[in-house]
Amino acid sequence: MNARIGRRLLALTFLALLLAAPQAVKAATADYNIVVNDAGDSLVVLNIVGSGEIRIPLPLDVSNPEVRGALYVPAENGIDILIGPSGKASVAYDTSLLTAKSGGTWVFDLDLVKWMDKKVTVLLPPHAEITSTTPRGAIEQLSDSKKVTWNVDQYAEKVSATYTLAERATLKPALISPILLGILAVVFVGIIALAYARPGLLPKQKVEKRRFIQRPAVIERKSLITKEKQNVLKTLTENELKIVNNLLTNSGSMKRNKLEREAQIAKSSLASALATLERRNVVQIDRTYTVHTVELSDWFRKL
Repeated sequence: MNARIGRRLLALTFLALLLAAPQAVKAATADYNIVVNDAGDSLVVLNIVGSGEIRIPLPLDVSNPEVRGALYVPAENGIDILIGPSGKASVAYDTSLLTAKSGGTWVFDLDLVKWMDKKVTVLLPPHAEITSTTPRGAIEQLSDSKKVTWNVDQYAEKVSATYTLAERATLKPALISPILLGILAVVFVGIIALAYARPGLLPKQKVEKRRFIQRPAVIERKSLITKEKQNVLKTLTENELKIVNNLLTNSGSMKRNKLEREAQIAKSSLASALATLERRNVVQIDRTYTVHTVELSDWFRKL
């Protein structure tokens, strides 16, 4: 009799532990994309594919994260999200607490979501010199950044990197003023004198007029690209960047067939790039009609 009661108690205890286990184990993957500037400020975009309730650790200075594809409530040291029927969610925020500086040494330290495999991509300033990574990460020098990538399993709770920032080579203003400006002035005067001496060297009036008309359009487009948008653009692939650039030059919205034609991207590659951009909450797609409309997301427009 006592043995039977003991077995029942053991079974009930196991069932209670199973029901109390976090729903986060249903989630499949987490993909972190992070850009860190010279001052140590970070822009973070986290994309999750999975289902159920998941605890997302957040730095203490993040009070209003941008969450898409999930419901969320504040939790201890972060938020709890409940992913919707799409099975995809994104969390975006900016923070200054992922990095700390001691003397000339910087330490990047990120607490990770648990119970799922994770990929972490961090773009540091291009002149960063990385001295160590934990766990060991892949380091790549890009033209405009230093890239560190980690692929870790569900048990990894954090990644970190130690780095220094090398001084950028710059010329002192005192050297620029008397020497460089003097040379430029002499060259400029010489070109003007030669052009008037040989009228054939002067550009035609129509060409000058066309250039003058085009110039404001270029200035207007540049003004749309804020620093925050530039940080996001640095994380995109070539095809993804083509898509976003075309949308920026077309007021943020284009028919999909026009986008395919002007971006000159194959259908399969376009579909793959759009899926990634939509998952990262950079674009949104209106599928109401036969010809879909691709638009920049509200989150990206507000950056």
